[in-house]
Amino acid sequence: ASVMEANEFILENLAKSNAAIGDDEFVRAYLKEKGDTLCGYTAEDGSHVQGSLDKLITPMAELDAHSAACSMFYSAQCRLDYHLATHLPSQTRELAERMDQCLRRLYETVNGVDLMDETAAPGYPIDPAFTADRFRLRTKDGGSGYRVTKDRANFANAMNQCAPRLAEFFPSLAPLLGDFDPDNDDTRWSLFFSSGSIYATELKSEFNRLKSMYLDACQSAALDPPPPCFLTDPVETFGRGLETKIQKSAFDLIKDVLFQAIEIRVKKMNRDDPRRRSHLGSARDKMSHGLQLGHPLKNMSLSSREYQTAMQSLYGVAISAIHHIVGQPIATNYTDRSSRVDLYGENIKTATGPSTSGGSTAIELHHGFLSLIISALKAAGIKVTTGKDVFVVAVNNTPLSTPQDKLLQGILADGVIHAKNLPLSWLGIGMGRYGGLNTLLDVKTLAPGTKYSTPLPANRSPYSAVVATRQDLVDREYHAAAKKLDAARGTPPDTIGPIELEMNTYGHDGKVLGLVLGAYGEFSQGVYEIADLIATKRAHDFCELNNMSLNQAKSMFTRSLHRKWGLYAHRGWAIMVHQRSRHLS
Repeated sequence: ASVMEANEFILENLAKSNAAIGDDEFVRAYLKEKGDTLCGYTAEDGSHVQGSLDKLITPMAELDAHSAACSMFYSAQCRLDYHLATHLPSQTRELAERMDQCLRRLYETVNGVDLMDETAAPGYPIDPAFTADRFRLRTKDGGSGYRVTKDRANFANAMNQCAPRLAEFFPSLAPLLGDFDPDNDDTRWSLFFSSGSIYATELKSEFNRLKSMYLDACQSAALDPPPPCFLTDPVETFGRGLETKIQKSAFDLIKDVLFQAIEIRVKKMNRDDPRRRSHLGSARDKMSHGLQLGHPLKNMSLSSREYQTAMQSLYGVAISAIHHIVGQPIATNYTDRSSRVDLYGENIKTATGPSTSGGSTAIELHHGFLSLIISALKAAGIKVTTGKDVFVVAVNNTPLSTPQDKLLQGILADGVIHAKNLPLSWLGIGMGRYGGLNTLLDVKTLAPGTKYSTPLPANRSPYSAVVATRQDLVDREYHAAAKKLDAARGTPPDTIGPIELEMNTYGHDGKVLGLVLGAYGEFSQGVYEIADLIATKRAHDFCELNNMSLNQAKSMFTRSLHRKWGLYAHRGWAIMVHQRSRHLS
């Protein structure tokens, strides 16, 4: 009876483990059934039977594509991790390929376009696989964070964790598994690889596959010889000294190199290629990344159509929402009456004139972002006032000698941040820049266009360079306008007049802070500094009443600001495209 009970206990717990144990034919049949359940299958009558992922993602994408994208990122692409870890790679390879096909189809539903399509973009034949490869990058590198299932190394991960522990807890297995003592790190897998076990054979094959992926990535990034790391060591040593799981360690290295390869490919593209512009604009911008990484916010949500347009703009591909009006004239564009709607929506965003707006203009985008900043400053208890009256006294006290009052438009700041009373002992880049000072601020928005194609100085990073350049220009424009106004009121050349003198009482040596929102949801450094100032103030206030470390509280408020502002930018551009396209159609 005890033997029967033991067998029943084993069988019951094997069933609970959800892993197939048996001969190869049974395991493959079991995994096929799992694939059918998740990905769907073709019935005998030729119809497609939806899998659980289709049933979940497809209706969700219709209601809220952003939420569906989060489900894809945090859940759907991870559904096979356990099976990949507990079965031999040769048994899960077909299942992994089915999952990749299913995920690609669902991502197309969510994004409104197949961002893993490797056919050439209309008008831009260079490097047709660029968008697909960028999509597979980490979010911090400007990708979606999508992990290709067939590339995963869950089995190697599991074996690297389990084998040393089994050898430690069951000494009788040591002759098979080997000795994983740190003194034997150079040969930690040698005995197991020579055992003849199918698990050893497939583990060695997985290690060699990871090694090949790294070497191939290095070749594509023109890294010769490849930078030394554990992936260039003999496979018998894999896993020694690693502080993280072997899969994460390997793919961190591989993804780092793949990003370097993307950088090389970007340089070979035409400067006006939307894929190049969007990548260089957003790839290193944390706020822009929020569209793909963070979940929707109740007070900054995007409709499914807005999310899809935002994603398509972010990757520089043709926007599906305007296919029906491509080629139509934008007759009211003041700057170019021959302008027509292009596939990528750039001419719609750059069009000027009230009758092109359809209720959404760059001015509204500007005012909305300014309102967000002012609201966040006030919520943190940081005083902010209007900047339009800053120079009134200086202007009125100096009679005008020449008609130059239009220059006043050049020094009408959007606001003044009053941070004189904030403790200078508080740490953070925001406090370092603006603590103890009153600072003039001016918000700018940049639509896609020639600015994103202009060659940059050799010493400037190409990432987010356009918004950085525009931020620097704000201060120069203000001081140039002040000098002209002073000259118009009789100030001699090379002399600081009353208007510029008043301007110099703000910020560091009169520096005016430009806050720039770019075409691809990216922001200038000044925006990050203001976010840091706000997060620092809120963290100190929060920690007075709550049991949380200052760093944790500041990180919480920083992430909240980054996500909200990033989503605002993406949503704002998408709304502009939709409203203007309805007006033009």
